[in-house]
Amino acid sequence: MTATIRPTLARRLALMALALASVLAQPAMAQSPHEGWYQVEVIVYSRPLDTSAETWPSDLTLRYPLNWQELRDPDEELEKRRRELSAAQTAPTTSSSDDMSASSEPAPASEPEPIDLARAGFYQLPRDSRGLNQVAARLQAQPGFEILFHEAWRQNVVGENRAPWILISGGEAYGDHFELEGSLNINVSRYLHVFTNLWFSEFQMNTGQVRNQWPSLPQNPLQRLQASSANANMDVTSFWQSEEQTGNENALQDFLDAPYLPRQIVKLEQKRRMRSSELHYIDHPRLGMLVKIVPYKRPSEQSLQLSSEPESRGD
Repeated sequence: MTATIRPTLARRLALMALALASVLAQPAMAQSPHEGWYQVEVIVYSRPLDTSAETWPSDLTLRYPLNWQELRDPDEELEKRRRELSAAQTAPTTSSSDDMSASSEPAPASEPEPIDLARAGFYQLPRDSRGLNQVAARLQAQPGFEILFHEAWRQNVVGENRAPWILISGGEAYGDHFELEGSLNINVSRYLHVFTNLWFSEFQMNTGQVRNQWPSLPQNPLQRLQASSANANMDVTSFWQSEEQTGNENALQDFLDAPYLPRQIVKLEQKRRMRSSELHYIDHPRLGMLVKIVPYKRPSEQSLQLSSEPESRGD
C-alpha cells in the first residue's frame, strides 16, 4: 500500500506546486502601477462640427470640485516670489531711531530660490520637455482643428480619494472665461485612471438678448479665491459656503454684466483607464483629448546638490 500512496502524494504535491507557481506568476504578468511620480502630458483640441449631426443637451451641471489644484507657470511663480520678497524688504518696521540711522542704507535685494522643476509638482514644464509637440503640430495643421490646451507637468499620483482635480483652461478668452474650462483628475488604484470634467463653450456678444437655455459658467475657483483674498476675515469654509449661497442669486446679475454669453456648451465628462507610457485618445464629436502618463524618477535633494557641485581637480 505504501508503494501506491507515495506516487499519488508526489503527484498531488507536484500539482499543488504548479498551481502555487501560477498564482504567484499572475501578479508579475499583470503588475499594476503604484502611487508615485509621473510625468503627464495632455492635449485638448476642438474639431470641425458636423452641422447635420449632434444636438447637444443643455441641462448641464458645470461645477468645479472642492479639491482643486492650480497648474502653475514657473516664470509667473518666480515673479510673484520676487514681488513678495521685495515687499517684505521694503516694509516699514518699528525699530528705534538709533536702529534706523544705523540701517539707513537699503538692504540689497536678494533673488528668490529658483523653481526646482525636477522635484516640484504641478508646474508647467518647458516646451522642450514635452514629448507630443510633433503630434500637436500635426493636429494644428488639420483644417478646422484648434489646439485649446497643451501642457506637461509632473505630479505624485495617488488614490482617487486623495487625488486633486487640476484646473484646466485654454483657447480664446471671452471676458472672464475661456473656450475650454474645467478640471481633470489623475489617480491610481490597480490601474492609472483619468477623469475629465471639461466643457467647451462657443460665445456670442451680450446685446441684451433673451437669456438662452445654457447654464451660467461657474467662476474659476482660483480667480474667486484671488478676488476674495482682500477679505482677511474670510476663511476657507466661509469661502465655499458663500459660493454655494450666492451662486444662484448672482446668476442673473452675472448674465446682465457679462460681455459675452455662451451660444453653445458641450461637456467632456469621462472616466478612462490608462496604461503608463502609452498614448491614449479620448474621443468626442466636438473635442479630442490625448493623454500620456510616463513614470518619473524624482531625484533626491542630495543627488541634485551633488550634481550641481563643481568637480574637484587634483594637483
